[in-house]
Amino acid sequence: MTELITERSIEFIRRQAEREESFFLYAAYNAPHYPMHAPKEYMDRFAYLPWDRQVMNAMIAAVDDGVGAIVKELKRTGSYENTIIFFSSDNGPSPES
Repeated sequence: MTELITERSIEFIRRQAEREESFFLYAAYNAPHYPMHAPKEYMDRFAYLPWDRQVMNAMIAAVDDGVGAIVKELKRTGSYENTIIFFSSDNGPSPES
């Protein structure tokens, strides 16, 4: 889901840039949160950690990469200098299994 949110956000930024219109983008990542899973490429980055820490770090890395991709697209389209970015988190899931 994290990657899909990023992809759709980038598509939206591109469409708005073509129209040269101001826009509001709300990218509501649900990671890190239940269900506790992440793509293999992210899990592999943290394979040295116990599973609970591995998956948490993988989900956070996926969000970090997603936000980075959005910022990169804002810069590519020339929108970055005229953009305010707010980032907030609910601190992730509770520790229950």
